[in-house]
Amino acid sequence: MGGGFLLAVLGRLDFVNGPWFHKWLFRDLSVAATAALFFPSLLAIAWALRQAEGPAPRARGPLLALTAAHLGLLLAGVLAEPLLFEKVRRIVVSANATSYFTDATRVQHLGTWLAGFHEADLELHSSTHPPGPILFYYVLIRVLGEGPAALAGGALVGVAASAGIPLLYAFASLWTSDVRTRLTACAVYALGPGLIVFLPEMDQVYPLLSMGLMLCWARGAAGDDRMSLGFGATLFVATLFAYNLLVLGLFVVGHAAWRLVRARGAGAAWKEQARAAGLGLGAFFALHLLFAFATGYAPVRSLLHALEIQAGHAKGQDRPYLYCVLFNLYDFFLGAGILAFPLLLQHAERTFRSLSADDDAGAMTLIGLGTILGVNFSGLLNAETARVWLFLQPLLAVPVALQLRRYSTASRALSFALFAVVLIVVKARLEFILP
Repeated sequence: MGGGFLLAVLGRLDFVNGPWFHKWLFRDLSVAATAALFFPSLLAIAWALRQAEGPAPRARGPLLALTAAHLGLLLAGVLAEPLLFEKVRRIVVSANATSYFTDATRVQHLGTWLAGFHEADLELHSSTHPPGPILFYYVLIRVLGEGPAALAGGALVGVAASAGIPLLYAFASLWTSDVRTRLTACAVYALGPGLIVFLPEMDQVYPLLSMGLMLCWARGAAGDDRMSLGFGATLFVATLFAYNLLVLGLFVVGHAAWRLVRARGAGAAWKEQARAAGLGLGAFFALHLLFAFATGYAPVRSLLHALEIQAGHAKGQDRPYLYCVLFNLYDFFLGAGILAFPLLLQHAERTFRSLSADDDAGAMTLIGLGTILGVNFSGLLNAETARVWLFLQPLLAVPVALQLRRYSTASRALSFALFAVVLIVVKARLEFILP
C-alpha cells in the first residue's frame, strides 16, 4: 500500500491529495534535497530503534534521541521550504492561515477583552476557538515585541509538539509496560507527516492535551485521586485552547464502560468511576469559576458563541456527509504516514479474534478505535483531518506499534524505512499551509 501511495503522490493522481471539497496542493520541492535534510534525524530514530532491540533496553537514551529527532525533523521541514523561517513567520501573522496572532495584536486591555470574549469580533480560526491561542501570542507580544513574537511563537509550538514524544511513552503504558513497544510507538508517532508539515499550527500541540486527558482519566479511574484532579485541570486548559478536544468524552465513556464490564458491574467499580468523575469535574468547574471570577471570562457563553459561528460556516460548505466519512479517515491516515492503515487493520483483526475480559491492551485498542470512528461518524470535525485530528494520532500510534512488534526485525526495519520515505515525499510534493 505504501508503494502505491508514493507512486500516486509522485504522479499527482487526482484525489490522492483529497476530495474536491478540500484538496492539499501539489508542489515540486526536491525529494533528494528534502531527504538529505531529514537524514540526520532519521538516523537518530534508527539508532533509538536499534537500542530498543537490546536484551534489556533502557528508555532514557532512546527517548531523548527520538525527541531530539522529532525536533530535528521539524527544523528540517522548515529548511526544506524556499522561504525558510520566513514562511513560519508569515503563517503565524496571517489572518487566514491561523489568525491567533492577528487577534492578539488587537487586544488593548486584557481584562476587558476576556470579559467580552463571547461577543468579540474575531478572525476565521479564532472565532471558533476559546481565548487560549490568542492569549499565547498576546503574552509573547508583550514580552518580546510584535516583531520577534511571531517567529518565537512558531518555534515554541514546534518544541511543544516534540514534547509529545516522551508523553506518548507514558501514554503507551495504558496498553503495555514493555519498553520496546512503547519506544516503537514513539518512533511511529515521530514519523507521522501531520506532526511535521503543519508547523506552526496549534493543532500540533493538542496531542499533549489529549494524551494528558486520557492518561489522567485512566489512572484516576483506577483509584489515583491525584490523577483525577489532573484530569480536571487538563480539561480546564483544553477548553481554553480547543473545543474539539471535548469529543474525547467518547474515550472517557468507553473506558468507564470497559472497567464496569471487567468488574462485572460490581458496586465498587461504580463507586470508583463516580469518584474519579466527581473529582475531575469538580476540579474542572472550580478552575473555570476561579478564572471567570478573576477575569470576567464567560466560558459557557463563549462556547455557545463559537458553536453558532461554526454552524454559520458549515452552511456555506459543500461537504457531503458520506464523502466526508470516507475522506476523513483517508486524510487522518495520510497524517499518520498512510502505512499506519494496513498495520492498524491487522492489529484490529487480531484484537477482535482474541479479546478477553482481562485483555487491557485489546480493550484500549478498541476504545481508541471507537473514539476515532465515533468522531468520524458524528460529523462534528469534517475535512482537513490530517490537521484537525492530530490530537487523535496517539490512539493510532500505539496499536500500530503493537502490530510492528509482531514482525521480524527485518520486516520492522523495512516498515520504518517506508514510513520515512512517505514522510519525505509528502513533505516534498504536497503543500499543506499557505500564508
